Amino acid sequence: MYLGKIVELAPSAKIFARQYHPYTRGLLSSVLYPDPSEKLKPFILKGEIPTAINPPDRCPLIGRCPYVKEKCFLTFPNFEEIEEDHFVACYRSRELYND
Repeated sequence: MYLGKIVELAPSAKIFARQYHPYTRGLLSSVLYPDPSEKLKPFILKGEIPTAINPPDRCPLIGRCPYVKEKCFLTFPNFEEIEEDHFVACYRSRELYND
């Protein structure tokens, strides 16, 4: 959830195995894993966090997302089932996982 919007929904094992939303990827990139030999590629979200007081009806991650495109400024993406029981609200979710 980011600024009151659910951006990715799946069983926790699926979320830990594969993140399709940039915010989820950024969150899990900041978590220390119990196995120090497991090195994860850092994914850092830069930029200003928008206000949560009156969020717009578009993607709230626009100012921090490296994958932003014009469509993100127009509407909040609908949930898409990217794989069984794994839903994501991001126009570029398939590209993110392949990054």
